Amino acid sequence: MSRLPDTDLADELEATLDLREARRAWISQKLAQEHRERQAERGRKHGLQPEILAAARHYRGCKIRGRKMQAVEAWNTIKKEPYQTSDSDTVMIAGDEMRVQSRAGTQKRSRIKIAQWQKRYWPAAES
Repeated sequence: MSRLPDTDLADELEATLDLREARRAWISQKLAQEHRERQAERGRKHGLQPEILAAARHYRGCKIRGRKMQAVEAWNTIKKEPYQTSDSDTVMIAGDEMRVQSRAGTQKRSRIKIAQWQKRYWPAAES
């Protein structure tokens, strides 16, 4: 047993419990903050544009000289000849940005660059 008097022992026990509770509260706040940050990041990411994903799926299945087409080759192919979706929308590249043009000639959603094509659309087209 401890050599401390009962009152001192009770004070030490109470201080230990207070410290433990404060540590639990800090951990809980930290986890909640991390969760909010992950949710915010998910909210900032736009979903994939179905028309561009359809183009990626189409070209992902194509072969050039007996091997599968790579993302950059597909990008260059679309740059030369725009891709028509089943809904008659057009996936095209102007300058260094890919965009979707509706049948009415208006632009749908935002443009993407080749980095986003390679990192998000091309891998998503495989599944």
